[in-house]
Amino acid sequence: MKNSSNKFHGNNKEFKKNSHFVYFSKNTNRSENNDRFLSNSAKNKKVENLKKNDEKNTSYLKRRNPRFKSNTEFPNKDSDMHQEFTNKRNFDDWIWGKHSVYEALSSDRAINRIWCTSEIFSSDKFYILLKDLKSKGVLIEEVSWNRLSQLTYGASHQGVALQLACSKTISLEQLIDFSKLNCSNPVLVALDGITDPHNVGAIIRSAEAFDCKGVIIPQRRSAGLTGTVAKVAAGALEHLHVTRVVNLNRALEELKKNGFLVVLEQLIDFSKLNCSNPVLVALDGITDPHNVGAIIRSAEAFDCKGVIIPQRRSAGLTGTVAKVAAGALEHLHVTRVVNLNRALEELKKNGFLVVGLSGDGQISISNFQEKAPLVVVVGSEDKGISLLTQKKCDFILSISLKGKTSSLNASVAAAISLFQLTGK
Repeated sequence: MKNSSNKFHGNNKEFKKNSHFVYFSKNTNRSENNDRFLSNSAKNKKVENLKKNDEKNTSYLKRRNPRFKSNTEFPNKDSDMHQEFTNKRNFDDWIWGKHSVYEALSSDRAINRIWCTSEIFSSDKFYILLKDLKSKGVLIEEVSWNRLSQLTYGASHQGVALQLACSKTISLEQLIDFSKLNCSNPVLVALDGITDPHNVGAIIRSAEAFDCKGVIIPQRRSAGLTGTVAKVAAGALEHLHVTRVVNLNRALEELKKNGFLVVLEQLIDFSKLNCSNPVLVALDGITDPHNVGAIIRSAEAFDCKGVIIPQRRSAGLTGTVAKVAAGALEHLHVTRVVNLNRALEELKKNGFLVVGLSGDGQISISNFQEKAPLVVVVGSEDKGISLLTQKKCDFILSISLKGKTSSLNASVAAAISLFQLTGK
């Protein structure tokens, strides 16, 4: 037994030398063993799991207690991180807290925006004041307690906060009366969807420089009269009236009732004044500025009275458009409309026939004999005119092609069509 045992143990060193197994002594530290077994990827996964668990616990506490504030979202007020947050965001025009906000609302101060919880909005103390301000164009947003804490970086807001405006606004009725009183043909500027305060400030500055009587800003989807707007406006806000409206379309309707012409109406009046059967061109979904520029050039060459471009899904009047138009923009009226289909309806009410260009048109443009004020709708080469716009058209015209080419470039199709329609 001894001999066999010694024989076995005698080869132990050789076994360890030649074996593919890893041998660990009894004195090896356990943590070191773990480090050997754990790869870097495994360590990272472990850390990630710990982070996820922490986030889950935080979200659970938030649901249980709406006033819970995690250290990452709302740092301690005395910490350097909190100071950095508050310095980064300019709170000079902000007021929060029930009593402070209530006094600001009760006074004659200009207000840009209000954030409050549903409890504050429905309370007897604030409800009437907030409703009155909302009707005057002040944006009031109901938010959760946590969201308001995020906006104020954990300040003691008590459920309500507001941002002061850099200038007072007047009602639309006051703006109309002031405009007519001080000018025989006043010009107003309405902003639609301009959310960049630098752009709003620059427009206000330009409007005042060219003696416009006022600027109309919608309540939503627009930058308010913030400090940035005032800075970019460079003092123009002190000499220009600004109106904030709840609904921009209703405001435009009210202006039209009071004798103001929106740009489309001006184009209609100009067209009929200078020609018995004027031709206008409407672009539907043409996003290539080279095509837009070429169409404008052709429209001016064939004595069209104007071009209508929708606000969305279309190239604007960029430098490229002006370059390709080769000077035609200096002699042709261009109108941008919010909704092309509504613009076509307005044109039809004013006696215009709307004709669309499509490869599927049942009437060849060479056989079209109608003589009346026309609006020629041109779509993109790949998608053509939208189905909704086609329904607004009185006629769908096609260009007869004799070769194997199935379609034409939008600008080429527009030029051929205008040659045919204006030569009759």
